[in-house]
Amino acid sequence: MKAVTGERWNYTLYSDGSSLYFVVVCGSVGIYEVAIELTAAENESYNIGGRQYLAELADTIRQSPDIYSSRNIKGFPIEQHP
Repeated sequence: MKAVTGERWNYTLYSDGSSLYFVVVCGSVGIYEVAIELTAAENESYNIGGRQYLAELADTIRQSPDIYSSRNIKGFPIEQHP
């Protein structure tokens, strides 16, 4: 698992071969992370929009983390953030 890009205290994008995993920092009083595997459509949007797309997706996840709860990967192996 390799960190591809990120913004400290916002998000980190990881690569594991052909799969991309997106980890977003959420919360206010209690900080937690939501980790999802990017879908093919999200991967394509990242390829087109780059870091701007990731920032927008991070905001979307942070505003409505419950929508992504079924995709949240519990115990995702986190490396040091870039």
